[in-house]
Amino acid sequence: AKKKHQDMDLDEGELFLQQICLSGDFEEERKEVKSKRRRERGWTPGFREQIDFGVQTFSCIAAGTKQVSVSIEYRSNGTGSSVWDAAVVLAKYLEKSGRARNKNILELGAGTGFVGLYAAALGASHVVLTDLDECLPLLQANATKNPYCANTQVLALPWGCQSLPQSIPTDLDLILCADCLLPYATHLFKPLRDTILALLLGSPNSYLLLAYEERMDCSEFFSLLADVGIHCEHPIAPHEQDSTYSDPLQIFLFHCTLRK
Repeated sequence: AKKKHQDMDLDEGELFLQQICLSGDFEEERKEVKSKRRRERGWTPGFREQIDFGVQTFSCIAAGTKQVSVSIEYRSNGTGSSVWDAAVVLAKYLEKSGRARNKNILELGAGTGFVGLYAAALGASHVVLTDLDECLPLLQANATKNPYCANTQVLALPWGCQSLPQSIPTDLDLILCADCLLPYATHLFKPLRDTILALLLGSPNSYLLLAYEERMDCSEFFSLLADVGIHCEHPIAPHEQDSTYSDPLQIFLFHCTLRK
């Protein structure tokens, strides 16, 4: 009976996840999507921890000694104000690979800013956290509370722009994007693709690291990338990722570049 009750809680949680921020036409899109159940790994606060038990902070140790801590506001602001497992996989990959050190980095759809702040703690030269205007207060608060992240800037960057705002740097080395491919938001695939393209064109020596948990078929997004010459290599191999924080069957990392 206890297991059945837990399963019911998970089902209700999944329904809540899919309904957040949905209305009108988006509800019809939700009904057409057959999303996969989120695997419970225990890496990040899940639905019940945040909604039922009031968990409001997520912390993780970078480089052995530096604690990166972010406030999460899932109860009031939904999925974009939480930390998801793909973000942890990407952050730990940055640590193992050394790709963040001394680099100029921009995070797309940063939400809480966890991945970008983790990169800052790993020694990035400069980190720009971007999201919608309404997400900036949380991003700024999280950047301010982390002492290792003084080299961090918070900027608005809505997806879909053909040209970048002048405030966006043009000397980027690395663009980060974690868990921005969601079952109820396939209408954002093209705007996200357009913004990635604009960033890669604006910083010709840059590349994208994309991390996502497969909750649906994402082939449409990768076709959109290919249409404009963005090449995604095979998923980064499990042995290149952190041995603890990886799930190669459900969470995928891609190294993406713009064909010259």
